[in-house]
Amino acid sequence: AALYAPLAGAAFTSPISVASSATLLQTLNSTHASGGYVAFQRNGTANGDIGSAGTVVSGGVVADFGITSRGVNALILGTNATERARVTGGGDFVVGNAAAFFSSAGRGNVSVNGATDAIVALGNASSSAAYFFANSGTMQLSAVGARSIIFNNNSTDRMTIDTSGNVGIGVSPAYKLD
Repeated sequence: AALYAPLAGAAFTSPISVASSATLLQTLNSTHASGGYVAFQRNGTANGDIGSAGTVVSGGVVADFGITSRGVNALILGTNATERARVTGGGDFVVGNAAAFFSSAGRGNVSVNGATDAIVALGNASSSAAYFFANSGTMQLSAVGARSIIFNNNSTDRMTIDTSGNVGIGVSPAYKLD
């Protein structure tokens, strides 16, 4: 396939570089039924692919966009030339560290690691609802605002800490525990 300048005034240099004042630099269009993709290699060995998820991700849908690394290599996300998060070859999602904290043999794993502490925030309707926080001396589960904390298993509430700090184990909270 021929390489051509997509816009008037655009120029290619070696290695391929597109220079233009336009906002759209290039369109890659595939009419193949599985969709198109761009493959990345190093010394002839595939590193990863970007394109139609129907082509680059096992079980992906043609209409979805996919990014994948090849083999057991990680998919790494960064800002300011620094790694911030990765999806490992085993499927773990890790933030702030190169490896998951726990082995994930057969299970999903999300690990968050901060320089001095870590927080995982949960929210709804664009506002914070709860968070998990940990540092070298504390692990904290917090409900934000007037929310109870409920421990549940088998679709049954087993323990509740209400907004007044009352604790109920197997019953509605009526008293504080000492």
